[in-house]
Amino acid sequence: MSGPALHQRHAHSAIHEAAYGEAEELTNLLQDLLLQQDHQKAVQIVSLLIEHWMTRTLRHAEEEEVGLYEEILAKDKEVMPLIVSLKRDHQLLRIALDDVKGMLSRIDETAINANQTEVLLSILDRFKLLLWLNQVHSRTEEQALLS
Repeated sequence: MSGPALHQRHAHSAIHEAAYGEAEELTNLLQDLLLQQDHQKAVQIVSLLIEHWMTRTLRHAEEEEVGLYEEILAKDKEVMPLIVSLKRDHQLLRIALDDVKGMLSRIDETAINANQTEVLLSILDRFKLLLWLNQVHSRTEEQALLS
């Protein structure tokens, strides 16, 4: 059973906004560091962003899937297509984050070269995608499921 905050639109929205704001701030910092060509700090921020997405957004997604969504489905089976699409959004977030982890594993912090700079730029693009997808997902969820 999920906690009461997940059922209340204002409280649930606040959870989404806080996690999104933190991820956006770190993503902007990553972009600034890449513009400054401070690759070593950029790699550190990538690691922080991965941890953030895993512990804030994806942990919250798990709570929704095993708690909130199941409870809503038990009351109204007609929301099944929406729940399926929301769970797919969560899966896409996980896939994108796994892509980032794979890209990060190819970077040698001690010898950043042009190719690795391109990898860091691709990672930045993936984090921007994560932000966009999460924002669309949160709005849909809040409007359709929460009162």
